[in-house]
Amino acid sequence: MRVPWDPYGFDETSGPRNILHTGEDLKKIGGPDSYVSYGSGWANACNTPFRLYKHYGHEGGINTPLIVHWPAGLKTQAGANTREAGHITDFMPTLLQLAGASYPQERDGRKVLPLEGVSLVPVLQGGHLPSRQIFMEHEGNRAVREGRWKLVALKNKPWELYDLDADPTETHDLAADRADLVARLARAWETWADRCSVRRPSLSTPQIANKPLAITCEVEPQSRDGVILAQGGHQQGYALWLRNGQLLFGVRINGTLTSVAARETPAGRLALTARLSRDGTMQLLINGRVVAEGKASGLIPAQPVDELSLGQDARTAVGDYAAPYPLPGKIENVRVQTE
Repeated sequence: MRVPWDPYGFDETSGPRNILHTGEDLKKIGGPDSYVSYGSGWANACNTPFRLYKHYGHEGGINTPLIVHWPAGLKTQAGANTREAGHITDFMPTLLQLAGASYPQERDGRKVLPLEGVSLVPVLQGGHLPSRQIFMEHEGNRAVREGRWKLVALKNKPWELYDLDADPTETHDLAADRADLVARLARAWETWADRCSVRRPSLSTPQIANKPLAITCEVEPQSRDGVILAQGGHQQGYALWLRNGQLLFGVRINGTLTSVAARETPAGRLALTARLSRDGTMQLLINGRVVAEGKASGLIPAQPVDELSLGQDARTAVGDYAAPYPLPGKIENVRVQTE
């Protein structure tokens, strides 16, 4: 299976730009200017016998043990194990139940998306969870789990089907033999993705190095906070995001962020335009009206590694927020124009 990362590791950018750190240079490892990661070779090895690694929906990327220590609350024997499948979305309903709290229906006059997970309290009491489907998506890689069956796919690749009871390492793809099951689970994933505003990549990532930019889109946010769109990360890139209901446009050049904030951001559906001119001039428009201007040091000098993502900043953050900083809502008619 072809994977996009250099098998030997990387520094500065994700790819084949390997740097062997020696001598005094070793002191930089782990510092604010360090971007050292091991490659796909060690990543696969660390998840043996499961397939692939973090970033993917295969078991090597998502099969993670959870250790719970709570002597006063657990109703199981010390050292007990369970193979019940949980998901990160289960933490909220679990904590709500244990705290006796209720989940809000709205915040600041806006409806809040309903809970997606289930409480893990039955497992903590030695019982079982109800039968259900568990959905996942990360950077276009997607999966759905239903009992022993798991439907999973790489970004822009066909669905694969595995029987995890018989084949926990996902080596025997049964999709061709169980087309009916594949179709049913795929429909369920699509329904979930629409309900939860999952951003399935449908846009190609533009080449933006040393080019003026004109970014346009329409957004109908369901939150006052989150990324509308972003391309790039903590070295190079641009992003549009909301913070406390205020619209911001940021450009990052060689690690330095320059951002402009709208003087006012109306509620409801917004038509947005953000421009980066050849001399570094930045301009932000809402519904055709200029609401912010500023000046970056110039154009983005190198093509960012992180691809264009909508509704979140999928990898490292362009702006002064913690990625992925998702934004619920609709984002449509996106265009990134370059000269």
